[in-house]
Amino acid sequence: MKTTNFTVNIEEPKYRLDVFLSNNLKDKSRTYIQKNIKSGKVKVNNKITKVVHFWLENGDKIEWNDEVVKEEIITAPALNDIKVLFETDEYIIINKPAKLLVHALPDKPNIPSLIDWLIDKYPQTRQLGENPLRPALVHRLDKEVSGLMVIPLTQDMLDYLRMEFKLRKVKKEYTALAYGNFEDVEGEINLPISRSKNTGRMAAHSIEQGGKRASTHFEIIQRYVNHSLLKVQISTGRTNQIRVHFQALGHSLVGDTLYTTRNIMNPIDLGRVFLHASMLEFTLPSGDRVSYTSELPKDLEELLTSLVK
Repeated sequence: MKTTNFTVNIEEPKYRLDVFLSNNLKDKSRTYIQKNIKSGKVKVNNKITKVVHFWLENGDKIEWNDEVVKEEIITAPALNDIKVLFETDEYIIINKPAKLLVHALPDKPNIPSLIDWLIDKYPQTRQLGENPLRPALVHRLDKEVSGLMVIPLTQDMLDYLRMEFKLRKVKKEYTALAYGNFEDVEGEINLPISRSKNTGRMAAHSIEQGGKRASTHFEIIQRYVNHSLLKVQISTGRTNQIRVHFQALGHSLVGDTLYTTRNIMNPIDLGRVFLHASMLEFTLPSGDRVSYTSELPKDLEELLTSLVK
C-alpha cells in the first residue's frame, strides 16, 4: 500500500474531493480515483470518507492510499471499440461506438466513459478546458449514438473549435432510421426544445410555448414498407435534439426507448438508437476545409438488409 498526503490550498470556497485528486494524481483516471474513494482508501482530516462528491475546504488534510499496481483503465468493451480515424498534433477524429458515455454521469461515476479513454491515450487533454471532469470536449454524442467526434489536443484548438461550434460553422450529418413513412422527400423541423418539469426529459414545444430554438433538416435516403432511412443535418446542438424532434413529428427513431412514438407497430429491439454521426466537416485555423465520413456500424447495416422495401 502506497500513501500520499495532500494539504488543500484552493481559491474556491469549496472543491470536490474527486476533482481535487484527479488534478493532483496525473497518472490516475477519475474512474479509478472514485473507486478508491468508495472503497474507503481515502481519508480527509484523519477520517475515512467514501463520498465521491465530498466538499473540501482550505487547509483540509487528505490521505490517499493506493495499491502499488498498474491501473487498468480499459474496463468496458466499448472502450476497446473506439477507433481513431485521423490524427494530427492539434486534434483527432474518432468513431465513437454506441453504448459508451462521452463523460461519466454524476450518479454513476464508476461507469467508464470516453473521457477515461482519452486521458489514458492522450494525457495532455487532462489539462484542456475549465472542467476537469469533461476536459477537451467541444461536442458530444448520446450514449446510444455512434459516429464521428472531433477532439482537440491543444488549448488553442479547443478554443478555436468551441467558437466554430458556437457560430454553427461545423457541418454535422447523421444517418437515422425512423418508424413510418414521410409524405415529403425532405423537410425541416423547427420546434423549440426544453427540459420537461414533469419527466426531466427533453421535449419539443410549439413556438408559442417557448424553449430553446432548434432546427433539424432531413432528407429521405430510402423508403421501406414501415420505415424511412434519413440523412439528417442539424444547425443547432440541443440535447437529444434529433431524437426529440422525430418523436414530436410522430416518427420516433428505431431503437429509441426514451423518446418513443405511441402505437408503433412491431417495434424493433435494437439495443441502441439507430442514429449514426456519419459526416463531420469544419474549417481549420489555416483556412482549409476538411471533411470526414464514417460508414454505418455492422449491426445497423444488418438491420437495413432485413427490412422490406
